[in-house]
Amino acid sequence: MSPPARSSNVNLFQRVSSRISKKLLVLSLLLLTLAAASFSWFALQKFEDELSPELAEKASTIGKIVSAQVQSAVLLGVPFNELVGVKDFLRSIIEDNPEISYISITYPNGNTLYSEGASYKKEENALHALLDSNKIGAVTSSLHILLDDFINTILPIYKKDILYGYVHVGTEKTIIEKALKEVVFDVLVIFLTAMIITFEALLLLMTRNVNFPLRVANKILELGRSGNFVSGVKLNAKDEIHRFVGEIDNIVSYLSRKHEAIAQRLRRAESQNSSDPQTLRSIEKAKFLMASYEQKFHFSTIDISNEIKQSGLVSIRAPLFSFMFAEELSRSFFPLYVKELFKPIPGLSANMVIGLPIAFFMLIVALFTPICGTLVDRWGARRLVMLGLIPAIAGFVGTAQAENLYQLLLYRSLVAIGYAAVFIGAQGYIAKNTTAENRAAGMANFVGAVIGASICGVSIGGILAEQIGYRATFFISALLAIIAGALVSMVIPRESPNTNQIQKRAPLLHTLIILKNIRFISLLLFSSIPTKLVLTGYLFYLAPLYLHDMALSKSEIGRYMMAYSVIIIIFMPIMARWADRTQKHALFVALGGLLTGAGGLILLIWQSSEAVLASIIAIGMAHALNNATQLALAPEVSQKECASIGVSTMFSFYRLIERGGAIIGPIVSATLASFYGYNQSIIMLSLGAFGCSVLFSLVFLVFREKKRL
Repeated sequence: MSPPARSSNVNLFQRVSSRISKKLLVLSLLLLTLAAASFSWFALQKFEDELSPELAEKASTIGKIVSAQVQSAVLLGVPFNELVGVKDFLRSIIEDNPEISYISITYPNGNTLYSEGASYKKEENALHALLDSNKIGAVTSSLHILLDDFINTILPIYKKDILYGYVHVGTEKTIIEKALKEVVFDVLVIFLTAMIITFEALLLLMTRNVNFPLRVANKILELGRSGNFVSGVKLNAKDEIHRFVGEIDNIVSYLSRKHEAIAQRLRRAESQNSSDPQTLRSIEKAKFLMASYEQKFHFSTIDISNEIKQSGLVSIRAPLFSFMFAEELSRSFFPLYVKELFKPIPGLSANMVIGLPIAFFMLIVALFTPICGTLVDRWGARRLVMLGLIPAIAGFVGTAQAENLYQLLLYRSLVAIGYAAVFIGAQGYIAKNTTAENRAAGMANFVGAVIGASICGVSIGGILAEQIGYRATFFISALLAIIAGALVSMVIPRESPNTNQIQKRAPLLHTLIILKNIRFISLLLFSSIPTKLVLTGYLFYLAPLYLHDMALSKSEIGRYMMAYSVIIIIFMPIMARWADRTQKHALFVALGGLLTGAGGLILLIWQSSEAVLASIIAIGMAHALNNATQLALAPEVSQKECASIGVSTMFSFYRLIERGGAIIGPIVSATLASFYGYNQSIIMLSLGAFGCSVLFSLVFLVFREKKRL
């Protein structure tokens, strides 16, 4: 017995689609890897070849400047050993040129007269040995010699052919290695970002140009095997797969036209009212055969709306990724940008002022989230997202040109409105066009796009800020938001407003019955809110400022913060499946909270940039444990209330209160930093998160799970 038609065709579609997708993905990634590796190798070689002479030339130039200044003073009659302000002069040069380790002025025998920067004692002893052995001879211009851990550039100081001494400019031997290491990290970050962007682009192309037409072909063949010949597919693309679908449609259309022509001929023959018995028998026979065939086979116009929806569920990743990429570009440097615009506000500390725009952004998002939830029902996802992009683009452009904090708050509020609209619009589109069977997969696409954009945005944003500045980076964010709008017009179909589909929401007072559920309130107060508070207070606010104080570059800060998103995207799906399999959601939430606190407490015993990185990784693991499990636990502990007010209303309430942690995070962190500094503030936040997790665990142990309706 042959297998069912549906199963056969579905399997055919899956095999062909999977085979094409895998081959294209592997081929593209291989080509990208080869191109990136080749470019990186040539770039590093070129960088290394040019860096050494550039550093030597710069050291010589600085030495000449110092030598010329000293010579001018000596020519004016100032004694060589009584120069005033030399140390301040040397210190200012080193501050402006961080690759210079020290500058020293010595007598001809090598004894130090003036020095600033790294310790010169070992180098002085080594120089004495060289001078005594006459290995360096008379220095007439500039000479580069190796002294212990430094490359020492020597320039003479003369007055009318009399040698007064030498200027020594020192650079670390490892500076080239450090610079190369920095470039290698940047190249790896760009490579990872390119891979993610390529994956998103390939996914969009595969969905629209391969999976979608194959789904349509599968539907035509499946219906045809059951006797329903459908036609009328309107596909504009001209590639091979679309042409294949077009040819199938042409064949079915040809059969449909032939069928209609035969039916018309039969109707004409009947209308002639022939009296010939032979003709009448032929007409009756033809009518019988036509009726028999029409019982088994019929022709109709194809409806591909479901295939369009399924394609849109994956394709919506592209505009969502582009917009979230735009917002995440400033994540690693935004507090530093606010710091540049800082002007004192009466009653607020400097740290409070710097944290204000982040808290204000989260507040606007929280306020507009329920509004956008209603609008997505009224207007549809496409219209809401397109309208939301308008204030977002204006906000990005305005942020790039803000001249003070008040303008910045205004423009960031516009971005926040757009953020809420895009976020809720995309989420609403997925919720509306999925069922219980595929909603998890649809939401996985949503989360994957957001996390992927976070990885790319944080890392690339740091590099862009380093190379082109903060303001230009915001203009790139605006460009990415415009691209998101173009993608929305391509991938989200138009929807007619349907006010009948608007969900009826429970009255506010009725919603508040959930406050009687101590386990639900414990989840909010002792887990969800602390999680968001640590995220915005530590990761978004304190971490960039603390790392900047440790003299890390903007690109390094971006790489450090990128570690959080990498951990999330790798481990969160694993932890979520593990929690679902064991049905121990509360345990995972508790462990995540404890690890969040433990991550920051690393700074109690280890104060360095590496310690901050370790704590960021620990917090990433913690949030991988409890981000998804918190959402699973919320309806689990409030089944009775959900039966009364609805799951969607419960989640709206949950999200609104949860965002309170995101709002107060920067404010709390800024207040603590004003009194205790960055390190102590992080430790105090971590202790608070640890204590909240302990309270959460105690509540869930004391108030054990009860069977609910």
